[in-house]
Amino acid sequence: MVDQEDIYNQLIDKDKLKDGGLAIFCGAGISKNSGIPLARETNRHILEVLKIDDKDINELNNNIPFEAFMEIISDYGNLPTDFSRSILDMYNHSKPNINHLVIAKLAKEGFIKTIITTNFDTLIEDAFKLEGWIEKENYNVYCREDELIWENFYNDKVNIFKIHGSSSDKESIRITLTSIANKSFSQKRKDLIDFLFSSGPHNTVLVLGYSCSDIDLVPCISSISSSNKNIIFIHHKTGLPINSIDMHDVEQMGDMYKKNPFTNYNKCTWLAADTDIFFKEIIVYFEIKDISYINNNDINFNDWKVFISLWYRSIQENSSPEFIKGNLYSYVDNLIVALRFYIEAGLYASDNEKWVFTSKCYIKASNTSMKIDDGKEENEIEEAILYYKKAESILLSLLKQNMVIINQNYDDNLISKLISIIRNYFYKIKIKDNSFDARRFHYQALHMQKYASSINIIEIKMILAECYAGLGIAYRSKNKEKAYPLQI
Repeated sequence: MVDQEDIYNQLIDKDKLKDGGLAIFCGAGISKNSGIPLARETNRHILEVLKIDDKDINELNNNIPFEAFMEIISDYGNLPTDFSRSILDMYNHSKPNINHLVIAKLAKEGFIKTIITTNFDTLIEDAFKLEGWIEKENYNVYCREDELIWENFYNDKVNIFKIHGSSSDKESIRITLTSIANKSFSQKRKDLIDFLFSSGPHNTVLVLGYSCSDIDLVPCISSISSSNKNIIFIHHKTGLPINSIDMHDVEQMGDMYKKNPFTNYNKCTWLAADTDIFFKEIIVYFEIKDISYINNNDINFNDWKVFISLWYRSIQENSSPEFIKGNLYSYVDNLIVALRFYIEAGLYASDNEKWVFTSKCYIKASNTSMKIDDGKEENEIEEAILYYKKAESILLSLLKQNMVIINQNYDDNLISKLISIIRNYFYKIKIKDNSFDARRFHYQALHMQKYASSINIIEIKMILAECYAGLGIAYRSKNKEKAYPLQI
């Protein structure tokens, strides 16, 4: 057991933390008692709602990072669809708990100037409002990539950085999800992490409710080679009073031993403690008064599962659960199962005359079939060509019959996204006598892409471009043609 005087006088000496000497880095754990589920809890419930086989739930839940998971289930195959109206709304129906309220109080009294959170919810901001603070006057909130700049790291206000986006700005979450799912990690997020754990003016960083599972942030944290910050990591253990942990001891660290990104830090103290108990003791130590905090037993039950149910109903109405399952199994490279679900989704969509969605399912099936390596390459290529052809037939028919629903709300971001999708499929075909079909479909893909952004029926043209690009790759593979990336 750690002596309380040692903890507060040596680790977080309040006399050394005046004028913003303490920075906060927090994850989903601090919002648990506000009724907001942890990442794995959310993923598991969604998998159960999708009726994923019990034997596969753990594999999918353990191998798909939360942000990538959210990106996957947001792909209805039916662009544009606002999945955020359901799932992301679960972050907007809770109240701050003791963790948020104490952070706000410490900031108001001058101990904290920098708060960085991976959470989508706005509970820290809500706690600030309960303190009578006004955004932009007393504190700033930054949740967009273009706001993570050095000028915003240093100013005279308290700064809250929502490094993965905010539920108050759903587009900021979309951008982050796409970036993380594509493993395209932001230099600006790296700069913010460096500021927090290395170069910032504060001397102590308190890490709370963090699971060390973010595939974009953990590498940034562990890559910092020279940090003199005093890092205090609170490893939550329900009902446990404060106890020190040797972070180099496998038995004491348990599951966190392999995930620990602070191994090489000069000054990092791990404390096992119930976060609520820790904060109650912080209240006493910092002599915080007039705080109407929520008792540990007074948990705000946000019925978050209702929002998952609304999302699932939307999937049933606008897409197909089988399509989402195909996306999930494809991510973990279980391609044979993914292919089965894409075909089932296509049959369902065809039976219900959802023709654009049907074509998307068949293209997904073709793309997946092309990736399968089971020793029957020729058969897989022929199957891919079959479903590409089915998609082409549907799309051309829709164009001829003017059955495409025109959506006037396509913005530049959506166009850019669709074009980037097509670029991932484009290949330059080496011209040979036996590659006529490959070249033909390649040029048709280029033609569709070239004119898609200048007409109203953007989506149908882009899907057709993807179809032709896939056909080009399939015929190239069938004829053993060599391909080169095409710079567009």
